[in-house]
Amino acid sequence: MRLERALLEARKVAPTGDLVAEVCNRPALAHLWAGRLDAAHKLAHESYTICQRQGDRCEQAVGGRLLGLVSLARGEDVTAAD
Repeated sequence: MRLERALLEARKVAPTGDLVAEVCNRPALAHLWAGRLDAAHKLAHESYTICQRQGDRCEQAVGGRLLGLVSLARGEDVTAAD
């Protein structure tokens, strides 16, 4: 997958940089659509954490939305609301 290759390259440049955070959200969404919820959660959580540390509220919100969608797909309605 091209997104995974892009993520590998981004990690080489800056392992905890904003590019990694932004690229993580794209395959996370693809994993969510494909029903690979653990993979989606892992990438969305990584993005959320990086953005929170850097103060990037816009991409943090994207990661948070993805985490909520994963929780809904898992049937964890209470977690999704947080």
